[in-house]
Amino acid sequence: MFTWRGVQCDQRERWFVARVSYFEPDGSARTAEERVDLTRWR
Repeated sequence: MFTWRGVQCDQRERWFVARVSYFEPDGSARTAEERVDLTRWR
């Protein structure tokens, strides 16, 4: 359980791995909320 933006959430996640050639992600299509919440990636 965790709280995000004032809402208590319970979630289960399934992770997958995909090996690809190096690239720089293009974040230009992110929403305003995504720009606040997602500050970096790796």
